[in-house]
Amino acid sequence: MLNDGLKRKLLFRATHRGIREMDIVLGRYCAEHLPRMNADQATTFMLLLNFNDQPMYQALSEDGENTEEKLSALTAGVSTEMEQKILLLLRDIWQWMRAHPYRGENTA
Repeated sequence: MLNDGLKRKLLFRATHRGIREMDIVLGRYCAEHLPRMNADQATTFMLLLNFNDQPMYQALSEDGENTEEKLSALTAGVSTEMEQKILLLLRDIWQWMRAHPYRGENTA
């Protein structure tokens, strides 16, 4: 079980990314999944929050045959063990985005 301070930190960082699209995507994903995250998943999510927004959004927005290639390119330089965990998380976010499309509604 994650402590409340870590939950608040993850949610804050997920919703204050730098580009609005990633605030929405990662913020909503985090809000929905945070209650079920274990410590290992929270650590992986925290590492993902250090990634650059623009390439991450481009990779997550991809719907073509290059999707897996773009997701893998994001993890270049990450240790093999963490790379696999981050790729699994990115794939989960990618699938979640398809099931929860952003329609431009006000999130305030």
